[in-house]
Amino acid sequence: MVAGTVLVTALLVLCAQVMGPSAEGTRPKITLASQFGIPEGRSFTDWQVVEQAIHAVVNDIPIWFLLVLLAAVIYWLIDWTDEKLGVLFSRRKPPAVEGERPLAGSSPHA
Repeated sequence: MVAGTVLVTALLVLCAQVMGPSAEGTRPKITLASQFGIPEGRSFTDWQVVEQAIHAVVNDIPIWFLLVLLAAVIYWLIDWTDEKLGVLFSRRKPPAVEGERPLAGSSPHA
């Protein structure tokens, strides 16, 4: 549900970016920097490799793409958590009903 909400928000941001041309006739690029007023030359860290990655995420990648990635991560995290909690809190199999044969290879003392 959360992943779906983030995905729909990403699609709405994409539609706003595509459908709303600016006054000059060009289409604006909606990024984190444009939304939060972060200047282009802002330095976040002294480490060059990390600085380039942060600069790309903040200034170059559109928000809708980041939201699609976030939705994918949320979906994977919820699925993984559900799988792990299902194994952790699983219940034993219910006892067999009389008249049913046990499955081949299963032990009656499981």
